[in-house]
Amino acid sequence: MTKAIRCFSNVTLLPLPPYSPELNPVEQLWQQIKQRFCLILHSKIMMILLKDLARLGMKY
Repeated sequence: MTKAIRCFSNVTLLPLPPYSPELNPVEQLWQQIKQRFCLILHSKIMMILLKDLARLGMKY
């Protein structure tokens, strides 16, 4: 149980769901980092793959 919270007249408390990542700035930051990392990783993988395919094409 939570204790009673003293509220000031100029403060409005908003009930939040138990887990709301869209309201948490840290979660938003992690989402952006993951998206950028995946884009970078994808482009690096594609570059390596294309280099290897080109090298294989030269051999055969």
